[in-house]
Amino acid sequence: MTINQNLLQGFRPSVNNRAIRVSKNQRHISDLTFKYQVMASVANVVSLYWDLVTFNDDLKVKQHTFELNKNCTRTTSAAGIGGHRSHRHHHRGS
Repeated sequence: MTINQNLLQGFRPSVNNRAIRVSKNQRHISDLTFKYQVMASVANVVSLYWDLVTFNDDLKVKQHTFELNKNCTRTTSAAGIGGHRSHRHHHRGS
């Protein structure tokens, strides 16, 4: 009596290792996806950092401008210069 096992007959080792190759490829794809996500996150953080720097610089300029305007207003008010009229009335002769 002879028993034959034909299940893997004719298959090459490359065909038998298909599941291993698929798993390796999937792992490689997962690694690349993770790297892409990290790079995208870093790029977003860098972009947000430079936005913050720009907004901070803009705020400093606006604060400086405000202080200059405030000082200028004080100076012109103290000197009686500007849009304020004197309380003295000038009468024209009739």
